[in-house]
Amino acid sequence: MNIQLLAQEYIPYKSYLTSNGVWGQPTVRYQLVDNYLFSGTSRFTVTSETSSTTNSPALLFDGSYESLAVTVPAGETGKITVDFTGRGLGSIAYPGGKVYVHFYYTGVPLSVTGRAQKNDETWYDITDWSNISTFPNYAVWRGTTPGNWNYLKKLEFTITAKPGAQAVVAEIEYVPDRPSNEFGVLTKFAPNSLYKTMTWRDTAHALTAQITETGNGYFKGNVGINTWNPTTNLHVTGSSIITGNAKLGSLTVTAGAGAGKVLTSDATGNATWQTPAAGGSGWGQGGTTVGAVKLLGTIDNFDLPIITNNVERMRISSNGNVGIGINNIGTDYKLYVSGNIRARKVRVDQQNWPDYVFSRNYQLMPLSELEQFIANNQHLPDMPSAKEVSKEGLDVGSNQAALLKKIEELTLYIIEQNKRIEALEKAAKAGK
Repeated sequence: MNIQLLAQEYIPYKSYLTSNGVWGQPTVRYQLVDNYLFSGTSRFTVTSETSSTTNSPALLFDGSYESLAVTVPAGETGKITVDFTGRGLGSIAYPGGKVYVHFYYTGVPLSVTGRAQKNDETWYDITDWSNISTFPNYAVWRGTTPGNWNYLKKLEFTITAKPGAQAVVAEIEYVPDRPSNEFGVLTKFAPNSLYKTMTWRDTAHALTAQITETGNGYFKGNVGINTWNPTTNLHVTGSSIITGNAKLGSLTVTAGAGAGKVLTSDATGNATWQTPAAGGSGWGQGGTTVGAVKLLGTIDNFDLPIITNNVERMRISSNGNVGIGINNIGTDYKLYVSGNIRARKVRVDQQNWPDYVFSRNYQLMPLSELEQFIANNQHLPDMPSAKEVSKEGLDVGSNQAALLKKIEELTLYIIEQNKRIEALEKAAKAGK
């Protein structure tokens, strides 16, 4: 950093100088305690009295180095007035400080004078005028404003151009030399660094923006990045990269969106809307072709409910049991259906099929004992009672086997009775 001695000769109280400007001017002057930035149209009014004014005098305080802000013709005298009343909080309470009048390099003046007006309409001279520029053919005229009274109302600068060249005022700075509460005036040039909190306020002194020394920021209106006309709180034109988590109240991604598309990311984190490809790894509406076994479900110890119309219709429990119409499946049944079942064919595997009834060693219960059992229990042996079925339900496979067993036993009873009938008929014929 190359800072010329003359350029840093005056550094206002609690202000900083960062580097040398292109014309020898300090690039940053501001009052650290106040830390308020005001534009020329919100904090004060600027007027000029010259026979040739190229641009608005307000540009003198807009923070940019203007090449043709106010022009005084060769050999003539012009006047620039800065009025602090009627804007913001009114007059400047502590006027003492420095004023800097910057001139474009082709418009160095013959002389600069100035004066300051307090609220009682009396005028005081701005003294100690000198050109502090460290570069030949450039001019930064500096003067000292009086500080032994309160409430500055106006600043007035009188510029006299050289006989053979116009004087071009490119920028004006006024920097109070003590901390105060009058919300001081400043301008700045880039590149620069401002320390502590920076605050922007409107003409009613309401907070509009603030950046603290910790890096926290507040903006009352919309913020635009790469756009001059932001339409939302944050309006970014171009690509954005977020390193870390982003928490959004709602998310709308419109570019490339369409029915059935999915939002996916490439290896670098760029997200785009894509149509699921056939054979892809995801599941899509309308069916998905997969080239290998794919997984659908949970990877933790939780059930997988399936809903329609926001109502649970089916559930696969964490232990693999399936419930339809019920979410409390339990552990006793692999399939639990609360409701009717209709099917064209049901196959039930059954290992103990009762063909053993037809074995020669099978002992049928005598009919007299069967009669007594039915009289005592109101159901057939080896068959569940009505009370048991009502409480425990019915094992379809076992019940089918039990029914077949009874049919087979009934068949054996019929065969045995038939043999007895045939024997009786044969004996009756032989007795005739």
